[in-house]
Amino acid sequence: KGQELWQKTIGGNGMEKLLSIAQTQDGGYILGGTSSSNISPDLEKNSFGKSEDSRGNLDFWIVKLKADGSMQWQKTIGGQYVDELKSISQTKDGGYILGGYSNSPVSGDKTEANFGLGDYWIVKLDETGTIEWQRTLGGDKDDSLFTLLQTKDGGFIVGGNSNSGATNSKSKSSQSGSDFWVLKLDEKGAIDWQETYNYGKIDVLTSIVENKDGSYLIGGYAQGESKVKRGKSKVESLSSDKEGINDYIALKINAKGEEIWSQTVGSKGDEVLKKLLETRDGGYLLAGTSKGSASRDKKSAKGGSDFWVVKLRDKEKEEELKIKVEAMPNPAISFTNIIVNFEYETGTATVYDLNGRSLQTQTLQGDRTIPIEVSNLPQGIYLVEIKT
Repeated sequence: KGQELWQKTIGGNGMEKLLSIAQTQDGGYILGGTSSSNISPDLEKNSFGKSEDSRGNLDFWIVKLKADGSMQWQKTIGGQYVDELKSISQTKDGGYILGGYSNSPVSGDKTEANFGLGDYWIVKLDETGTIEWQRTLGGDKDDSLFTLLQTKDGGFIVGGNSNSGATNSKSKSSQSGSDFWVLKLDEKGAIDWQETYNYGKIDVLTSIVENKDGSYLIGGYAQGESKVKRGKSKVESLSSDKEGINDYIALKINAKGEEIWSQTVGSKGDEVLKKLLETRDGGYLLAGTSKGSASRDKKSAKGGSDFWVVKLRDKEKEEELKIKVEAMPNPAISFTNIIVNFEYETGTATVYDLNGRSLQTQTLQGDRTIPIEVSNLPQGIYLVEIKT
């Protein structure tokens, strides 16, 4: 209900930057970020200080908390120079996969030399934080990893942007400025396939999602004029914006990395896409920020910089018929959301038991999502009636 249960301040005498916190399979929490701190001098009194010295400039710093917020373990992982964590998630075996940017040579925890100015650095940990394997991937220039996740086959999909040529780990040269660089790895980090995708002068990848059918959605943004396929039939120049202005880029690829379709969405201003998702009706949701005024694809603007959400429909898919009213989650323990898939002005939501007794009623004012608390009800089957 929003009441504070606990809070923790975690860090050393330098700079800590938290990237991600997620609940783990054991009910605790994994924190992933970057740190420049050495061992905290008061560690005996403060268990939330830093237990290991910095390896160099910046390091990956991983903290595992128990369910009550107490410290379980922590790990500092890095080389001599800058190692910045960009992605962390728990793997099916209870361990963790880390990905980030590194320009460190063989030093500290880093066992493979860097290739160019900076590279992708991927580290696999077991459930206690011990390094199982690591991979350095890059070309002759700058390669910056942004996202990394385990795929259904137990391998990994990794994405970021690169301006490197076809050198070292990279099989295809970037065409103009920086391009998306996506690699599919097996469960030990060996490369299954890789691909680069070019849309503008500077392409920045920010999101990868694996779909149920094994395809992938890739999201990002492009600076400068962009050329993108609309469907499969033709290629158009979709942006006449001046150089330096960003557009959303949405890209769908198959399980082998081959492009299925791509799309730009933008205004005459600056758009930065953060997340691309497939929706339950087979469409696609693009979410990020926009500084543009109402122009091109953007229908309205609220202020200097807005959240901007765009829904795309896949013309090659049959649009699924929406159920008019549904409950999520179902079954439910503490609450469920009643989803009303049509517009209305006013109404009521009433919960009945199977004997037809009315248990609770609430007035609706056009709400499309209606939370209903069920924690006070005994286990059983209940009906919700929506009247509009």
